[in-house]
Amino acid sequence: MVHDNSFQTPNTYYGVSKIYMERLGSYYNKKFGVNFRCLRYPSIVSPYQYVASNTASYATGSLN
Repeated sequence: MVHDNSFQTPNTYYGVSKIYMERLGSYYNKKFGVNFRCLRYPSIVSPYQYVASNTASYATGSLN
């Protein structure tokens, strides 16, 4: 099980921007009481042409 406060070190642009937005939302929640929600649109962030399927349309990389 991975806890919410586990140390995260992504090495891709997608991973870094995802962590950034999660932390920014947490900051706004604590500082201003904003009820922060974040949506991810895989076909928009994908560098590949959209293919209709039930899976995400972005490429995933290895953790190493």
